[in-house]
Amino acid sequence: MQANLRCLLYKAGIIIFALFGSCHLTAQYSNPYATIAAIPVPPGYHRIPAESASFATWLYLTTVFTYCSTRTLEKQLLPVTNYRTISAGEVLIKGGSPGHAMLVADIAEDAKGRRIYLLAQSYMPAQDIHIVNNPRDAAISPWYESNVPDTYIQTPEWTFRVNELRCWPTLAGKQ
Repeated sequence: MQANLRCLLYKAGIIIFALFGSCHLTAQYSNPYATIAAIPVPPGYHRIPAESASFATWLYLTTVFTYCSTRTLEKQLLPVTNYRTISAGEVLIKGGSPGHAMLVADIAEDAKGRRIYLLAQSYMPAQDIHIVNNPRDAAISPWYESNVPDTYIQTPEWTFRVNELRCWPTLAGKQ
């Protein structure tokens, strides 16, 4: 139960996972059990603290992950209108069968307000959540930039359009 609880909280974008658990990192990191907080931020950037959520949010998300597929979840989540203000907990999602979703796991920002972010994914069942590397920019990988003029996000296995970024209805007012 504890492992499932960790996965649900993490997938939901409640970034308290790093406080009591660890995740597997891909590619260039030699410590496979480092927490997200141990991933270095590129020079000139600082992490933006994540907000915690209530027990009611956890109950809501337990239901979502029990009964929703990527097809239904894509319809339930709300579009994010400004990709450059990407926030922890938001989701890149392609609804369908097969579909896929990636969670924005962490955010950092520089003095000019430009944001970079980490993406996490898992396959079914969601028991091995890991941070994905950035195949387009090895200099900042595993971080991704949100201030680039691209209209798509290339991950190791999936390509998302920036308009496929969604947020949870409970977090919509915080965009």
